[in-house]
Amino acid sequence: MEPKLDDAAVHKVFLKSLDNYIKWCDYLGIKPAWSNLERISGEKKLLFLSLYFLIWGEAANIRFLPECLCYIFHQMVVEMNEILRQQVARPAASCMPVDSHGPHGFDDCVSFLDNVIAPLYEVVSAEALHNENGRAPHSEWRNYDDFNEYFWSLRSFELGWPWRTSSSFFQKPIRRRKKDSVSNQREHIVLLLANEQSRLNIPEEMEPKLDDGAVHKVFLKSLDSYIKWCDYLCIKPAWSNLERISGEKKLLVLSLYFLIWGEAANIRFLPECLCYIFHHMVVEMNEILRQQVSRPAVSCMPVDSHGGSDVGVSFLDHVIAPLYEVVSAEAFHNENGRAPHSEWRNYDDFNEYFWSLRSFELSWPWRTSSSFFQKPIRRRKYEFEAGRDKHRGKTSFVEHRTFLRLYHSFHRLWIFLAIMFQTSLQALAIIAFNKNSIISTKTLRQILSLGPTYVLMKFSESLLDVIMMYGAYSTTRRLAVSRIFLRFIWFSLASVFICFLYVKMLQEDTKPIYNSVMFKVYGLVIAIYGGIQLFFSILMHIPSCRNIASKCDRWAVIRFVEGMRQERHYVGRDMYERMSDFIKYFLFWLVVLSAKFSFAYFLQIAPLVGPTRMIMKQDNIQYSWHEFVSIKNYNALTVASLWAPVVAIYLLDIHIFYTIASAFFGFLLGARDRLGEIRSLEAIHKQFEEFPGAFMKALHVPVTNRLDEWKNFLARIGQDENALEGDLHNERDILELRFWASYRGQTLARTVRGMMYYRKALMLQSYLERKAGRDGGESTLFGNNMTDAEGFELSPEARAQADLKFTYVVTCQIYGRQKEDKKPEAVDIALLMQRNEALRVAYIDVVDTPKEGISHTEYYSKLVKADINGKDKEIYSIRLPGDPKLGEGKPENQNHAIVFTRGNALQTIDMNQDNYFEEALKMRNLLEEFDPNRDHGIRPPTILGVREHVFTGSVSSLASFMSNQETSFVTLGQRVLAKPLKIRMHYGHPDVFDRVFHITRGGISKASRVINISEDIFAGFNSTLRQGNITHHEYIQVGKGRDVGLNQIALFEGKVASGNGEQVLSRDVYRLGQLLDFFRMLSFYFTTVGFYFSTMLTVLTLYIFLYGRAYLALSGVGATLRERAISLDDTALSAALNAQFLFQIGVFTAVPMILGFILEQGFLKAIVSFTTMQFQLCTVFFTFSLGTRTHYFGRTILHGGARYQATGRGFVVKHITFSENYRLYSRSHFVKGLEVILLLVVYLAYGNDKAGAVSYILLTVSSWFLAGSWLFAPFLFNPAGFEWQKVVVDFTEWTNWLFYRGGIGVKGSESWEAWWEEELIYGWSWAALAIIIFLFKVFTFSRKISVNFQLVLRLAQGIAFLVALAVVTVGVVLTDLSVTDIFASVLALIPTGWGILSIACAWKPIIKRIGMWKSIRSLARLYDAGMGMLIFLPVAFCSWFPFLSTFQTRMMFNQGFSRGLEISLILAGNHPNSDL
Repeated sequence: MEPKLDDAAVHKVFLKSLDNYIKWCDYLGIKPAWSNLERISGEKKLLFLSLYFLIWGEAANIRFLPECLCYIFHQMVVEMNEILRQQVARPAASCMPVDSHGPHGFDDCVSFLDNVIAPLYEVVSAEALHNENGRAPHSEWRNYDDFNEYFWSLRSFELGWPWRTSSSFFQKPIRRRKKDSVSNQREHIVLLLANEQSRLNIPEEMEPKLDDGAVHKVFLKSLDSYIKWCDYLCIKPAWSNLERISGEKKLLVLSLYFLIWGEAANIRFLPECLCYIFHHMVVEMNEILRQQVSRPAVSCMPVDSHGGSDVGVSFLDHVIAPLYEVVSAEAFHNENGRAPHSEWRNYDDFNEYFWSLRSFELSWPWRTSSSFFQKPIRRRKYEFEAGRDKHRGKTSFVEHRTFLRLYHSFHRLWIFLAIMFQTSLQALAIIAFNKNSIISTKTLRQILSLGPTYVLMKFSESLLDVIMMYGAYSTTRRLAVSRIFLRFIWFSLASVFICFLYVKMLQEDTKPIYNSVMFKVYGLVIAIYGGIQLFFSILMHIPSCRNIASKCDRWAVIRFVEGMRQERHYVGRDMYERMSDFIKYFLFWLVVLSAKFSFAYFLQIAPLVGPTRMIMKQDNIQYSWHEFVSIKNYNALTVASLWAPVVAIYLLDIHIFYTIASAFFGFLLGARDRLGEIRSLEAIHKQFEEFPGAFMKALHVPVTNRLDEWKNFLARIGQDENALEGDLHNERDILELRFWASYRGQTLARTVRGMMYYRKALMLQSYLERKAGRDGGESTLFGNNMTDAEGFELSPEARAQADLKFTYVVTCQIYGRQKEDKKPEAVDIALLMQRNEALRVAYIDVVDTPKEGISHTEYYSKLVKADINGKDKEIYSIRLPGDPKLGEGKPENQNHAIVFTRGNALQTIDMNQDNYFEEALKMRNLLEEFDPNRDHGIRPPTILGVREHVFTGSVSSLASFMSNQETSFVTLGQRVLAKPLKIRMHYGHPDVFDRVFHITRGGISKASRVINISEDIFAGFNSTLRQGNITHHEYIQVGKGRDVGLNQIALFEGKVASGNGEQVLSRDVYRLGQLLDFFRMLSFYFTTVGFYFSTMLTVLTLYIFLYGRAYLALSGVGATLRERAISLDDTALSAALNAQFLFQIGVFTAVPMILGFILEQGFLKAIVSFTTMQFQLCTVFFTFSLGTRTHYFGRTILHGGARYQATGRGFVVKHITFSENYRLYSRSHFVKGLEVILLLVVYLAYGNDKAGAVSYILLTVSSWFLAGSWLFAPFLFNPAGFEWQKVVVDFTEWTNWLFYRGGIGVKGSESWEAWWEEELIYGWSWAALAIIIFLFKVFTFSRKISVNFQLVLRLAQGIAFLVALAVVTVGVVLTDLSVTDIFASVLALIPTGWGILSIACAWKPIIKRIGMWKSIRSLARLYDAGMGMLIFLPVAFCSWFPFLSTFQTRMMFNQGFSRGLEISLILAGNHPNSDL
């Protein structure tokens, strides 16, 4: 008989096996997955039965959740029924990955275990891990029963099917990883000790033993900041005698410090606060060790704790959290950076509180009732704040927003320039008025007038000390406050006394010197004061004297005397250099200052003395208006208009001479080190002969490189070389294509690949060294046989050595959020981790958990890597006291991840950087520069500067300009700053930090909101102020990308200029300006904020000159003086102005670039490159950038508004619309450019009647060039900027934007009204407001009101127009009114209307109250429309000529992008603008 399965047997097994499922359905009141059990066939029952046991068999730990299995079975039977009904063999949807898009091609991803059971297992596993090996209370974690009983209610069906893993059921608990922070620091310290011990060259033993020498070195380096803090406060460290401390005790103390640092979160930005915490916790630890009782530190226990329990013990909650909360409250009080700096405490204010013994009033544990912990009262709009007087003030410094900061910080420079200017004038006056007896009593008295000048300027500086400290007196050390007022009193009395003596001395001018008592007293006082200053200055440059002064620093009297001479802070002490270095930068500045003062004396000041004397003698000049100032006052305004541009040039030309001198010094230093192509003069001559051919070749660069790269890529993936992107269908090929494209942009993938070369280089070097050691040969990088290096990537020893020495942490704060939202960026980052095993990602995990019935947000700093299955594996999870972003985003991001870094050196890398394998091989050599035995000056290096290779220069002409400018700055410029000037700072990445030095002194950047917007450079400031040393090395380089579109570049330069504006206000710049020696201070000034101030002064000089000329023209003085044959257009003035104009148009900016070209590329290529740049209008670009820097720098100091600008970093070759350009550049360039043109027209019309066209052209050509560059550069460098179709579209889009009404939620990019409201930060003057407003009331009468009498309105408007026209006509016919007069009236009306607008904007609330705001807005729209049309018409005219567009495309972009633009225009031609 054939065996046959009986249906009854199947039925019985079915009922017994699924009995629990049937009862579960009955309990929940739902039908089982079948409608009628009796009607189910035996085969179907067998299928159901098999499905259940298949589920049960693969359920693993989930078998402990029987009702959960019922739920799964219930849902999968439904799926199975649907598959059977469709009669299509396909996987169940619940077993497929979430991101699969169909049933085909994904069978290897189908898995019941991975997609159904694994999500359950992971959350059950996480809860089990959360029970802390059974030590956690049962109430704090879910066990098997908790999970199973969730399926006892219909609520379980909210989990959906497939699983809705975003449900709270699947939410994993926050791991209480108190031990993670400890484990993290254990690894950190172990690696520090291992690295140090490896340098001691101790022979390897069978049993490795930690050497006390290694412990001692790490101990001293890590706690150096703490030891100096104790020394500054004159307190003993937490140990009595360092030499008597055992190695084990040092290890304990060291571990305690890094445990504090590792869990301090944002408080890591307060290094001296950490010293305070460490100081007290060492005392606690010593007491616990002395008692030999294991108990928690009292400071880490709750206030109401009575001991005997570990519940609630937390360093984070009880030590860090109180500090974090008050810092967070102050950060919130800054209103997202809009509040004045003086109204809230930043990181520096909190940290500097711990620079005095007063901080010990905070006691230990914290006395949170102290005013230090007082949180600010939240401001409410239009409401006075109760208790404002209780708000805690600033500490030591207040960042008041004013240009006076420049004088306050660098008063020595301004006093020096004033003294030298006065000396030059006096020398000329002496020569002019005392030709027969140059050396006389009168001469001596004139020279001694320098005394009153000096003391008056010192008095103004001491007065600024008093004013600038307003807001910090209550919290600043009494000694510092006393110093401020004593200096003020001293210089007040000194000013009065010296001026009194000088006046008395002048009154005795008839007496001989030897009979003048006042002369003797005055001379003696000046000699004593000057002698003392000179004596102390020389004394402080003698090493032995400096050492004696340092040892006597503990004496209060010495401190007081030093404090009266210059400020004394915890930072900024002993910032001296050795004598040989001092002599080098002294000689450099001697050359610069000699050139500057020679130019000023002979070409600026001397030739103007004669004409000035003659002008002052004229007493019957006829003015065109009623003059109040000049008449009977030596024609003061005329003299001022003559001298004002010369004085402005005198203040800025020192930067010109510094630029030239540093360029030549950098060139010579580079040539000495053989950095470039220059080898001999013969080579230069030979290249010069080849110039014409090479230049023609440069203009026809072949575009084969990219095509070759594409073909190579296709060959590598096994595709035909003629394949296109669309021909790639394989998933692997598409992924490789994405990487190939990413490696050619400014992407994270490119940066990661570049940084991973370090690991590859380490593995190769380690492998070859070990192999050479086994073979008994020398350690060489490459042997004779190329197979020597084969297999190095598979060597376990090489990989282990590389992992020990190198790790790469990408800090991406939002990676956790991206994973939750299933964004493609998260998938890409995970893919990068899978492809690079040494890559780690640090991110902030934000978790909402219920706490006492209230949702509570907790923040975790997490480090993950990819596991063997390609999934994220959590390495460390460190709880934070709150949201880590209290200040600027980038430094806060760095700070949260810095705890996961290792080793003694740290290289910071931006996401727009790259690296090269051959450069990675040199990293070991670079790190050797940290060796204290190397000759880098008095101090070992704390930051190693590295040159950069800009790889984006080939995209477009703009990219080339930025690339060349950046290359010049990071090579030639940095070379001179490091040697001989000894003032290099950290200007960005990829500099290498002495990691331990910086993490114990506040980190690798500063993070206070707005003031530290340029966070990178503050690392250099901080390092220098804390006795660091920053060097520069050019034998290694790292790749870097730069912005390539004009708008990108403008945003970037605006951000940097705004950052420099904020630096002017910062305490770091102030202290460096005060405490550096004079010549290093000059170097510091002209390479940081001084560069931007000189740039702004260049533009202001142009305005001063033009307004002076306009005054001479309109007042009639110019014509009168010309009639009397007094030449103002003399050689000296022209020479002085030409110097300014040459600087203005970028010639002097180009000097370093030219010399850099010659050095790096050779003479021939340099000439070709520079000539090509001129054809590509580089001068227009640099002149335009001048306006960008000036606008943002000045606006930031006056109004604030600095913020981070995301520029995109993409290959920008898209057309920018006219309205977008107008919005971006209207206030920064267009308004100023039209103002210059207006002044030039006024000067042409009224001030140049007899001087001739040649004179006018010579004096104004560069001004016209500047105005033209500011108005039209955005369109010259705009892709397809002169393409007619796009111009027509631009005009339509611009008019729509101009006349679209704003409203709530409307952005500035959508409406002119919304944009105009955003731009109202300027203020201007009242005048003929009533007449203008009346006319606008007539012509802009509201249409809503005039619906019923439109005819009357039109009639009124017509009558008003006709009356105005009639008045003008009658005036021309019956009076002396001429067309020229009408032209003059229009010229006058334009600035008058603008002035009315400006004042109305400044008085906006009042104007709104009187109902005139709409009229003002209409007037503003008219101005913007007129200004836009003036700019748009030339662009539209040029677009009529197709060859201009072609020429622009070819000159502005490389051949590849040019071809792409032309193709896009051809395609656009198929869709004509028929509707326009």
